[in-house]
Formats: sequence, structure tokens, C-alpha cells
Amino acid sequence: MHTSDNSFRPWFRSGPAGSASLRLICVPYAGSGRSVFHSWHASVPGFVQVCPIDLPGRETRFNEAPTDDLHAIVQELAPAIARFLDRPYAFFGHSLGALITFELARELRRRNQPAPIRFFASACRAPQLPLQRRPIHDLDDKAFLIHVAEIGDVPADVPAQQELAQSLLPVLRGDFKMFERYSYAAETPFDFPITALGGNDDRWVGRGDLVAWQSQTTSRFNLRLLPGGHLFLRSSPERVIRTVLESLR
Repeated sequence: MHTSDNSFRPWFRSGPAGSASLRLICVPYAGSGRSVFHSWHASVPGFVQVCPIDLPGRETRFNEAPTDDLHAIVQELAPAIARFLDRPYAFFGHSLGALITFELARELRRRNQPAPIRFFASACRAPQLPLQRRPIHDLDDKAFLIHVAEIGDVPADVPAQQELAQSLLPVLRGDFKMFERYSYAAETPFDFPITALGGNDDRWVGRGDLVAWQSQTTSRFNLRLLPGGHLFLRSSPERVIRTVLESLR
């Protein structure tokens, strides 16, 4: 079950679990990093250890080349995450993060690894549904950043901030390409519960997109709608944490 430190350290910065009896493994949305979950550490009770995943090309892995291949991320993550599965755990992914954790859970099942006790799919349409908007990852820089800002993944004034925009572009393009070129393949539904979270004002992921996650499990399914748009995780983190903890309890 254990992997080498080289495969372990780049993906996780979390220390020993201590007395925590449950791990909450989190994957951020497009263009963001583990700092999205910084406030969670102080907001969860002692029985939960928050374990954000570090994706290449951002924050602590800024000097690494970002990737646009979801399959490659999953194949690297699957063995690296093994030592985190020595106690009950849950997955939380927001937008692109939900798609990554969905495919990661599938890959762990193929490897006969322990399954999560619950999967939280946040602000993400069910994977079997087609993309409803036209792809934007191959637009020119200005048009791409304007569209990204409309979705909510970067501040609205970023296109005017050239230096910041240029530093964000490789990661953002890679993440959007990953999301927009995702190809779903039917497999057996999971046997653990799924909770879908959505924003009441999200223009990109509607209630029907979230309800469709129900077909991905033979266990319980819950839908929770929270105030906010697509990035309600960033605008109302305390509400998200409270919803997650209620489900875990």
C-alpha cells in the first residue's frame, strides 16, 4: 500500500493524521490550488484531517509544467494516494476537481484499493452529461481570459493585469482543456453515497446537472444547494464546510 516519498510528497503536504479518524481529500477547481482549502483546517473538528491535493503548475508546485491530461493526473495520483487510505476517507472536488476525484475513485476501484465513505461533487455537472457550452481553451489570450472571468475562475479585472494573466494562462488553459476534452466511459456505479453541491446562482451548472450524479451510485444520493454562483466554495467556505460535516456525521 505504501509508495515512495518521491511519488508521495509532490501531491500532498499534509502532516500526520494524529487522532483524526477520517481524512477529507480535496481537489480544487480550475486554475486554483490547495490554498482554497486553507481555512478548512481550523474549521473542522479533530476527528477530520483535511488533505488538499497539490496539482502541478500552481502554488507549491509552481515551477512544474501544468498538465492538460486528466488521465495522466489520475494515473500518477492513484499510487501516490495509497498511504492516505489507511483509515476511512471521503473525497471532495469542486468543478474540475470533482471530475478528477470521480475518475480517481474509479481508478482506485480498479486497483482494489479502499473506497471512500462518501464523495462530494461540488459545482460540477454529472460526468455522463455532455458539455453544454462551446470550448474556450483554444481561444486567443484576451478572449479566453474574458470567458474564464465570466465563469468566475479568475477576478474580472485579470485580463487587464498582464503579468498576473500571463502567469495564470498555462494552468488555466491546461485545466480548461482537461475539462472540455473529458470523455466519459460507462462503468458500474459506485456503492458509496454521493452528495452533489451546487450554487443557487450558478449559471453554468444547474440543478438537473447535479441531480444526474444520482445515476453514479447505488447507495444514497443527496443534493444540497447553497447561496452563490459557480465559485460558492470561495465566497461561502463556511457554508460548504458545514454541509460537508453534516453529511460526514
